[in-house]
Amino acid sequence: MARILVLEDEAEIRSLMREALEADGHAVKEAVNGMHIEESVADYRPDIVITDLLMRGRDGFEAITALRRQYPGLRILAVSGGGGAVGVDDALGTATKLGADATLAKPFRIPTLIGAIAYLMGRPASAREQARAKAQPH
Repeated sequence: MARILVLEDEAEIRSLMREALEADGHAVKEAVNGMHIEESVADYRPDIVITDLLMRGRDGFEAITALRRQYPGLRILAVSGGGGAVGVDDALGTATKLGADATLAKPFRIPTLIGAIAYLMGRPASAREQARAKAQPH
């Protein structure tokens, strides 16, 4: 199964996602926001990052931008319920433009989350990521 890093500032939502993903057989690590996303990815080496978009500290938009720059083959799922002046469709559309591979509008059902992870696991890694994986000893 997948190694997943969940960035979500709401503890209850973060915990629910972790529990559901672990029940589906995935290994999950949690983070409260994107402040140290590059280090978290380097340490944990996830297959997928799930990021909320509107968070305190470093938000999901900034996290996606940083991850695309440093880890172009990493699969990213952006989630958002919108907020304030930012509508959910605008937030998710911006995330896609920044490089998110898939998006989910909050609230979502657990089977929808599990389906999005399955979809992302079925996506081939970029050519650059495949070359990097071949160069690393297993």
